[in-house]
Amino acid sequence: MGPSLSIRFRSLLLRAHLSTFIFYWFVVAGVTAHFQRSLSSRIVVSLAAGLTILLILALHEAARIRVYGWNGVRVRGLDLFLIGASPRLTERSNLPRTEISAGLAGLACISVLAAGFFTTRQRLSVSSPLHGYFSVTSLAFAGVACIHILPALPLDGGRLFRALVWHLSDDPVRGSRGAAVYGHIISAAIIGGGAILLIQPGMWPYWGLALLVTGLQLVAVTAASVRDSFCQQQGQSLPLSSLVIPWSRRVIASSTIDAAIEGLILEADGPPLLVVNDAGDPIGMLRSRNLRHTRRSRWGEQRVKEIMTPLADLPEVAEETSVLETILTIEESRAPFAAFRDSHKHIRFVSQNQLVRQLYEVSNPGRIS
Repeated sequence: MGPSLSIRFRSLLLRAHLSTFIFYWFVVAGVTAHFQRSLSSRIVVSLAAGLTILLILALHEAARIRVYGWNGVRVRGLDLFLIGASPRLTERSNLPRTEISAGLAGLACISVLAAGFFTTRQRLSVSSPLHGYFSVTSLAFAGVACIHILPALPLDGGRLFRALVWHLSDDPVRGSRGAAVYGHIISAAIIGGGAILLIQPGMWPYWGLALLVTGLQLVAVTAASVRDSFCQQQGQSLPLSSLVIPWSRRVIASSTIDAAIEGLILEADGPPLLVVNDAGDPIGMLRSRNLRHTRRSRWGEQRVKEIMTPLADLPEVAEETSVLETILTIEESRAPFAAFRDSHKHIRFVSQNQLVRQLYEVSNPGRIS
């Protein structure tokens, strides 16, 4: 889905793909063009409708976050997609009844607002200057409300279904996986419906594009929700020392980039390089991404210390830290890796993806999910 963006709003880390915003405004502008004839009115109504939809979606997420907060569940962040967001929760304090409350709050919020906008639109005449605005927004909210009823994570209906399976199995991961099964089926149906609308006349191809993108994004966020739930369950009592974290090759800070290239090539399938000073003390990390803003012609003279990532820029954890706490630390710092010292005082680097993979290997020997 292209490059991603992340910003911190108060205590929430908001993440989204840039393409989400591009598709969003393209759909809003395309649908608005069906109701407005002049270019100036299209621009005004598109901006007004687009901002209103964003505001209502924000209110929908705020309602769910407030319910989680009332029940003592911390929301670490939100992964934004076309019709809402997937909350990243701290599962230790979460319960099935909290999921039910959050799902019902979200459904009530979006349903009431959708009904209000649709009723207002029905009372307006076609000649009203507000007809186009309420037509776009009411259709959008009706569609969002209908989709959120479906039992797929991270939709409101999915939260209710997850709570049911969680309550019956007494296992949050099974609850997530149960909702994920239906989520993939629902995503396929949404994608199919979008494909059908793409060949219809008028404004329907734009709604079809919205459904296609929503279906594809649901596949990704559903998998991420299951993975997050699994990591929290399996990683909360497992220390880093119990995992097999490979050592990093060393490179001297005063070396040229040319001298470090061989190690960087090998780093593609292993951990980043550990940068040390002339006395052998670790001072930084080097990986292929550090070469992005360098010129190939200067690799023979440019030093590693000029492009390395200083250790001070990476979060450091203890070897006894749980895998879950390490993942949360990396997430909070928005750094690519965390550093820790093993029992021999050697620096090692770990990333979120590496820790997730190791958790799957430990939980399912011989099989990686």
